[in-house]
Amino acid sequence: MGKTEEKILEAAIKEFSEHGFAGARIDRIAKTAKVNKAMIYYFFKGKEKLYESILSIHVKSISGFVQNIMPDGKADINQIYSLITKFFEYLNGFSPEFIKILLGELASGGKYIKKFIFPKLIGPVSSILVENLIREIDNKTIRPVNPYYTYLQIIGSIMFFIIMKVALKGTTLHDILYSENYAEKFRDNLIDIVKHGIEAKEKGQ
Repeated sequence: MGKTEEKILEAAIKEFSEHGFAGARIDRIAKTAKVNKAMIYYFFKGKEKLYESILSIHVKSISGFVQNIMPDGKADINQIYSLITKFFEYLNGFSPEFIKILLGELASGGKYIKKFIFPKLIGPVSSILVENLIREIDNKTIRPVNPYYTYLQIIGSIMFFIIMKVALKGTTLHDILYSENYAEKFRDNLIDIVKHGIEAKEKGQ
């Protein structure tokens, strides 16, 4: 990807995060990127393709990350904990602007989530985690929890925590939740809750 395309994408992320897809304007993106408007149409054809490009780039990035840490898709319970930890750390590195785009996408009905994010990311990642949870249930390593709800509750808590980091900015609760070493504290607390919630216990414990 060339420098011009990168400048356009950076400007577009800012524009979509501030105004949403419906309110975003190619004129403002061109002005922010300091390029001719025709260059945006040359590289991205229009606003919709530009928006889709932003989502696609992030989805491919997350998908590639998951494949790198779980190339064969198989994981025992400790590897599942490691996957959750690394997944959180990776998502927590996303820019506030992209998180705002996701919030706007959810608020508008999730058209592009269904088109891009579910088939290329949410679906495959859920399959990996659910299949491994089922395997661990069969091995009696973890209790017979519902693997689909367990997946949603783990990933949902991660996404909610990351989203609220943006939404609560400027409040006293933000200062409490997102203080020094907040990522490590949340990560350790989440894993502790998951472990105590799903691991099989010996009788009498």
